[in-house]
Amino acid sequence: MDQQKALDKILKCLARAQGTDSQHEAETALRQARALMDKYHVGQGDVLAAGVAEHQVRCGTKSKPTTWMHRLANVCADAFGCNVVAYGFCARGWYFRFYGIGVSSQLSSYAYSMLHHQLIKARKAFVCTQSRCKLATKRRRGDLFAQGWIDAVSLKVRQFAGTDESTAAALLAYKTKHFPDAITTGLLRVEAQRVHDAKASSHGWAEGRNAQLHRGVARAQQPTLGGA
Repeated sequence: MDQQKALDKILKCLARAQGTDSQHEAETALRQARALMDKYHVGQGDVLAAGVAEHQVRCGTKSKPTTWMHRLANVCADAFGCNVVAYGFCARGWYFRFYGIGVSSQLSSYAYSMLHHQLIKARKAFVCTQSRCKLATKRRRGDLFAQGWIDAVSLKVRQFAGTDESTAAALLAYKTKHFPDAITTGLLRVEAQRVHDAKASSHGWAEGRNAQLHRGVARAQQPTLGGA
């Protein structure tokens, strides 16, 4: 029996221990699980990580995701109690990989896909209104717009945020096992340099308040986000 099959049996033993009212049956199942863990060198981290599911979504770029893309991904991950990492697949470009307990990673990836599409459209429309300025200025104001937009959206999804201690432990175990080389970096906010820069952020905030996140697949138990 390989380690994966042993892990499957261990999880079944643990589920049986949790699902019975008999103390004797629970103790027997736990002993069996411990024996399998010792025999096949399965650690507690492996057991925790096995309960984590992963969903990935395209960033839409072959270069590293922008800061505002990372910020939006983090907002969606936090909202549903997930973690997220950016990962490059050579010719296929970059993806965000959301991982969490149950359907949370699916909900996070769904939320990101919906909001990312709306933000791309809104940012592009705003940048087109910026005339008589350099390309670098347009990009900066576009980033400020996106920053304000995400700030507004984060207020909408904050009610979903939060993870309990057991979930946090499982996500840490999964990260250690599958993304050992992942680097955590702080996301610096874009600073407004001129009056029109500040206006860009305000426009983003106003547009972000109108963002919509409709009920989708596997979201029956979640309320709908929308409106101001």
